[in-house]
Amino acid sequence: GPDKCGYTKRTHLIFNYKGKNVLKKSDLSYKQEGEGTSHLYRLIVKPDNTVRVEIDEEKIYEGSMKDDWELLKPKEISDPDDKKPSDW
Repeated sequence: GPDKCGYTKRTHLIFNYKGKNVLKKSDLSYKQEGEGTSHLYRLIVKPDNTVRVEIDEEKIYEGSMKDDWELLKPKEISDPDDKKPSDW
């Protein structure tokens, strides 16, 4: 939903996944300018894990949950004991 804090204006899109709130990596545009004006926010989640966001029936975002949210752990986990050879 919309968030206006001082000079910062943005629309948050947050999923709750395994008990954690996961924010979208980038903010969506803010469409809440007219004070006292109601707006219709629509989130469409498709079976192929893509998402579409509309405000007042205007598309403001369409993309992939996999690419735009950190819902899944990275496939490659860094090894803390991994070091370069001394003669590298």
